[in-house]
Amino acid sequence: MGSPLNPTYKTVVFNIAFFLLIVSAIEFFFVQNKKFSMLKPRPGEPTNAVSVATLPESLNLQLIEDWPYPSPSDPALTGKNKSDLDISQKYGNSPLVGARIQTFNSVGLLRLKNSNTVIYKTQYNYEMPGVLGKTYRASLFENAKAENFIINIGDSITFGEGVEQAYTISSLLNKKFQNYNNYNFGIPGTSPSDHLLLLEQGLDRRFENVKEEKGILIYHHFDFHMGRAIDSMANYLPNSSAAIARPLYELKDGRPLLKNRELIFERAKVFFYRLLASSETLAYFNINLPPNFDDQDYRLYLSLVKSLFQEYEKHFKILGRYVVLHPRTNDTQVRQFKKLAEEFKIKILDYSMFNPAAILENRDIIPLDQHPTAQYYQLMSELIANDLNHAL
Repeated sequence: MGSPLNPTYKTVVFNIAFFLLIVSAIEFFFVQNKKFSMLKPRPGEPTNAVSVATLPESLNLQLIEDWPYPSPSDPALTGKNKSDLDISQKYGNSPLVGARIQTFNSVGLLRLKNSNTVIYKTQYNYEMPGVLGKTYRASLFENAKAENFIINIGDSITFGEGVEQAYTISSLLNKKFQNYNNYNFGIPGTSPSDHLLLLEQGLDRRFENVKEEKGILIYHHFDFHMGRAIDSMANYLPNSSAAIARPLYELKDGRPLLKNRELIFERAKVFFYRLLASSETLAYFNINLPPNFDDQDYRLYLSLVKSLFQEYEKHFKILGRYVVLHPRTNDTQVRQFKKLAEEFKIKILDYSMFNPAAILENRDIIPLDQHPTAQYYQLMSELIANDLNHAL
């Protein structure tokens, strides 16, 4: 005899899901005129809710004084959020993922809509411009005599959205190492699943430009990468244009296997998540589905990173495999990653307890845009270089 609690539990879950769907539908059809706006961060968006920590005494951080962005207290920014931004950049088809990305050697311009207020204006320069699958953002300060490499893999933060070439994490790390050249393999809007698919399908050939034969792999992780790789409601926010096409994997015999997103169930889930993600009410109460990731999700995520690293091992001798947990990584993810790191043969560099806003006197985030500033990259390059120098 089955337990009478099971049908009740299923009914409760169904009713909750149905209620959320109705709320989202009402908003979608009747409230999308934006007569009100709840400005609380949506689920999955970066925040500064991390613990305060101090720099190691051995580090002497000399911050640049230049602040090319408007002041956060600028009256023009009052009451504004990310939806008020106009990304007036030259966009074309990415040579890698088919999503929008800055075209080669272009100027990135971000401003407020219907305003002359500029958030940032940045020059983007690329290596191998126009060559399919081989294009990547250039890193400055190359070490001519370097015998090893450090490949930095990640999203728009690794790419350096909104900062000049000299202040990307890869360029700054080049200043810290004499025998390593850093490569910027960041692609905006991505997660480990995107990078893995591009390598598996032969679409990402950037490694062919790496001159050195051995080196280190670093994946730069932020907590919202979990939602991109595992799939969640937060992945379908109105401004997330890549959500539909994003590759998703599932674990089969301990290895990630690409899902078929053309299945009816997958299409229905996309529709459901997109409708829920458009709700200001659900965003205000910070409701996300699934509400939490489980152990299987973390294993899938780290298996994606491990498989991604193994693709590079086909071409190079790898001296170290690292995942950098940046300051926005939440405590649950930190615990899970550290618990599973040895099993997946990955070393963790944990900076989750650092509060960049406190250390950098609130100069860590570009106003409204939420990407890091040059000062943030200076801080992180110091921390990463300090730990890698002790490990190498």
